[in-house]
Amino acid sequence: MNANLPLKARCILQRTFAAAISFEIPHPAYTLAQNIAPALDMQLHIYQKESKLPDTYHVELRIWIEASLKQSAEDNQANKKVLFLLEITQGGLFTIPKPIEGSLEEIIHIDCPATLYPYAREFITNLITRAEFIPLYLPPVDFHSMYASHQATSKIKENDA
Repeated sequence: MNANLPLKARCILQRTFAAAISFEIPHPAYTLAQNIAPALDMQLHIYQKESKLPDTYHVELRIWIEASLKQSAEDNQANKKVLFLLEITQGGLFTIPKPIEGSLEEIIHIDCPATLYPYAREFITNLITRAEFIPLYLPPVDFHSMYASHQATSKIKENDA
């Protein structure tokens, strides 16, 4: 970690934007009279794209959510009633001033998505509410643990190869 900068200043958000949005309601009839909290399947992915500006990094946080009616234990995947599918890619342009060696990847995979996540979470909550589903509040995400887990999995795969 760069000792000259506090944790929050390791990356400076210059601009945030919704790079892509997809919202599908595959079976509208299921959504009528459904005033219950759905079962959620959520996946997060972090991407870095090329930026032509010096010390500027284009980072994207992709969030995929499938909301379905809660199933009983005897229901199988084929009987699942999907209420909606949502995918948003929240992008950001970040200035990362002179990171110390080895910390750039960590900043891009921890600090940048942690900065973008509240914007995406607010957008998702507003979209779901406007679609007249019950409000959906996404839980906080520990990007540090997520990154550490990814690094550990990568090392195991490397050692097995």
